[in-house]
Amino acid sequence: MHKYENDIKQPQKSDVWLLHEAINVCEVGKRFYQQCITKVEDYHVKRAFIHMEEVRTTMLKRLAFLFKQYRPQAQAIAGRDNKPVLQQHYQQAASEITQNHMTTALSVLVKTEQQALFRLKQAAKSTNNKQLAAQLAEGIAWLQIGCDYLKRLNMQYASAGIR
Repeated sequence: MHKYENDIKQPQKSDVWLLHEAINVCEVGKRFYQQCITKVEDYHVKRAFIHMEEVRTTMLKRLAFLFKQYRPQAQAIAGRDNKPVLQQHYQQAASEITQNHMTTALSVLVKTEQQALFRLKQAAKSTNNKQLAAQLAEGIAWLQIGCDYLKRLNMQYASAGIR
């Protein structure tokens, strides 16, 4: 029984990897929104971008705190990077924003945010750490609100015929 108690106190490698994955997903989204907030003029889109950036900032602070607790195991996965797919989508959305094609940009963002949410939800379901699961669940809820808002904006733009 003593060995089992020690196992509970030690975070599992899978939890460290899931935490790393969640941090990566949040970092790439945060960077995108920080860069694009100043590029959009529409009040509603700017407000949505600010919300998404703030949620990711909050999530990163909380997840980074948890990650520090796993420092020895975190060193082993520090070099792994799984951001390229989301980065490509965010780059496409940024390009559409630069060209002032907001409907297309919002459509790309909705799909990208749905992918990010899926990855975060999988991490929350897969973790054995209750604190990590709770932090992810709260962040996921706030990101879902932002994603739903982006989806509504996209539908409004599309129905109004706005590029």
